[in-house]
Amino acid sequence: MRSYFAFTNKEFCEAIRTYKLLIMAAVFLLLGMMNPITAKITPQLAASFMPEGMKITIPEPTAMDSWTQFFKNVPQLGLIVLVVLFSGIMANEFSHGTLINILTKGLPRSVVILSKFTMAVILWTASYILCFVVTYEKD
Repeated sequence: MRSYFAFTNKEFCEAIRTYKLLIMAAVFLLLGMMNPITAKITPQLAASFMPEGMKITIPEPTAMDSWTQFFKNVPQLGLIVLVVLFSGIMANEFSHGTLINILTKGLPRSVVILSKFTMAVILWTASYILCFVVTYEKD
């Protein structure tokens, strides 16, 4: 169990050094700020793109519109960012030669895979919570 915690700690240090943590935080912060802004300007955009003579009534944006944007944007775009950032997580270890040294010293493969998965899940969860907090607005 100590090896699992040590390797997970190494993965978090690597995420900080390779700016994965910063990129995830920045993208999810941007997504969180975009949700209320998009909900607010959508009626104005729709009205400006309507042809002459057409009139539609669009209700005033509410907090529910912001949450609709949150639940549409974050699971799609956020998951794409997560997949792009962590797609080469095992290949980078193997290409740098660090994976072979660690495995030949006796670290089980399950610990390597589980610690990388744990780091990705914790980073995803923290980013999702950050986006949630930024999107949250009181009526």
